[in-house]
Amino acid sequence: MVNIVELDEENFREEVIGAKRPVVVDWYANWCMPCMQIKPIFEEIASEFRGRVKFCKINVEENKKIAGYYDIRGIPCIIIFKDGKEIGRIIGFEGKELLKQKIESHLGDIAGAYEPEHD
Repeated sequence: MVNIVELDEENFREEVIGAKRPVVVDWYANWCMPCMQIKPIFEEIASEFRGRVKFCKINVEENKKIAGYYDIRGIPCIIIFKDGKEIGRIIGFEGKELLKQKIESHLGDIAGAYEPEHD
């Protein structure tokens, strides 16, 4: 099982903005059925990128201030960050292969360029 970091307004800056490698953040709510459907897919993709890309999740209901800051209007929403800046956004449910392909398209060769870290 891969370590997916649970974010909140306290640790977001350190875990995402200050990260040395790309970060993929899943914005979700527990009442959102597509969010629950994407959860195991997100975990599988996180496992495949383990050590090269950090995967995190954040509950929009419990972290409304930061969700507002990033203008989260539809969930599930996945935002890809590099050097603390948003480089891509995927909104809505996607199957595993399509979601993985979209994440890779935003990362380009970045995902392979980082030295693996231990999660």
